[in-house]
Amino acid sequence: MGRRSKQQKELEKASQRLNYRWSQSAEDMSTTRAFLYAEAADLYGLRRLSKDNPEYELGRIPVVNLLDMNSLEPEYITTSLGHITHIVMLASYYFAIRLPAEITLPHRDYPYPTINTIISSYQGKIPTFPGSSLSASPSTTSLENGSKSIPRARPLYLHKPLPQLLRDDPTAYSFFLEGVSLLAYDVAWLCNSQSIVFSGQNVADDICQMGRNLYNLLVESQAAVAAGAAATRAAHDKSGAKDREPKPEASWLGRFSHGTTFYHLTSSEGNDLVKSFKLPSPVKVVDRLKKKLVGDAPAPDWEVLDDDAWKVEDAFGQPRADQGNGVEGKPKSVGSSKGWMKVK
Repeated sequence: MGRRSKQQKELEKASQRLNYRWSQSAEDMSTTRAFLYAEAADLYGLRRLSKDNPEYELGRIPVVNLLDMNSLEPEYITTSLGHITHIVMLASYYFAIRLPAEITLPHRDYPYPTINTIISSYQGKIPTFPGSSLSASPSTTSLENGSKSIPRARPLYLHKPLPQLLRDDPTAYSFFLEGVSLLAYDVAWLCNSQSIVFSGQNVADDICQMGRNLYNLLVESQAAVAAGAAATRAAHDKSGAKDREPKPEASWLGRFSHGTTFYHLTSSEGNDLVKSFKLPSPVKVVDRLKKKLVGDAPAPDWEVLDDDAWKVEDAFGQPRADQGNGVEGKPKSVGSSKGWMKVK
């Protein structure tokens, strides 16, 4: 009996030592992740322009603010979104986190970044890219994917100003707003996974501030960790305790991921973290964005009216006989007219 008790105690001690080494390895891994994404942000030039200026720069151009896209050039929006998608993919790779909406970077078959809806992400299906035709027939693709539905990727680029796109192609306009909203949702979800929460009253507007969110995640949080470690070291030196090194405070940065078992996001602790995310759905984000952009869109100062709109009716609602012969307020038309321009 004493021998079995001794073996059990030795087994428990060995298990405790193994768990300790496992936890230390997980902490070292999170520190390495934090270092890698901080270096990536520094190399990409992610910075805040000034303390008084709430604008952020990435790749030497300002990060696009989704709420102000009506007044921005399409080339600028496309370039900025390309930089954002690239650094978000780098961050998700270093964090080992699978984002809710799958991002596809530019590749040989398609030169622009795109994003899938959450329900169609990571399904193993080749999406239909905007403006391109399927490389295989629908029947063949359906058989290969085991489903009749083929996901359609949302664009993360523009070829014309946003107000003009709304007039010319409302469907493409809606798809683009869905795409940028999904990208902003990915950034916000990535921030929440590293315990960077949104405490504002209008969370949907906070999600649209991708420059600020990326800066808080990749730069500000790392600076806060470094400042905390320096303060701990200074307090240790001041106390005169030279016998052992100070133990830094535990950081959440790089801890939870989909790539390690110790702090896995699908574990019980990880599920509790995900359930604590207080993020609105991407549908609410795109509704808020569409309402803001459509409301801020410039209204035309004129409208084109056809000839019937100029007809002058009598008291019985019938067109007057002299209409079309120089009625007051209407120029005299010659031949067949295609409409008149009325200034509001």
